[in-house]
Amino acid sequence: MEIPEMDFNALVDEIRAGRRPVVNFLPGISEKDDEYAQPGMRARIIGAVPADEHEVVTLRFDFEEFAAHNAPFEDANYYDGQGIPRLTAREAGMYREQDDLYFDVPGGWSHLFEIADDAAVSLYSRFRAEGADCAYIVWLERQVLALQPAG
Repeated sequence: MEIPEMDFNALVDEIRAGRRPVVNFLPGISEKDDEYAQPGMRARIIGAVPADEHEVVTLRFDFEEFAAHNAPFEDANYYDGQGIPRLTAREAGMYREQDDLYFDVPGGWSHLFEIADDAAVSLYSRFRAEGADCAYIVWLERQVLALQPAG
């Protein structure tokens, strides 16, 4: 079943029925202060709490599956010992594999994240299964170059 683009209720119903979609975070996710999620990152939705009386939906995301994909997108916005914001969440010891994010139902989610393409998720799964000793982007480049004719 396709999830309507901006319908949080349908998304929550799908999650509660057992679907675990992978999402790509979009630029709008930057509006949410103090969150690990950044534009370009991926995560799998693993839980959902329906809207409360304030029309807020809670979604639980698992980021760990996509750690290698997400690393280049981590903002260095945590303060070091000198009070300078130059540490990532991992470097600052603040990284959580799973995190709950709260969303206003009336705002929708099409500007915050999109459901990831299954083929892209499958490609990343291949990268992980191979146990590559390089960054994901380097692995991707190697895959593309291998498809190029010799010349």
